[in-house]
Amino acid sequence: YAIPMCGFVQSLNVSVAAAITLFSAMRGRPGDLAPEAARELRARYVFKSVPQAEAIVDEYLRRQES
Repeated sequence: YAIPMCGFVQSLNVSVAAAITLFSAMRGRPGDLAPEAARELRARYVFKSVPQAEAIVDEYLRRQES
């Protein structure tokens, strides 16, 4: 397996090579998750990656009740 490279690049980091490989493998392929499952997965990712996400959601819900 070889990844074509241009310029003065002689090698790639393993994580970069894996990302390029996965991108190439998935290009043009639709996802296999149902739209609702994809939305839930995205929401879980955002919830875990946003600092103080729980406090933000609590505040949002509190304001919706008012």
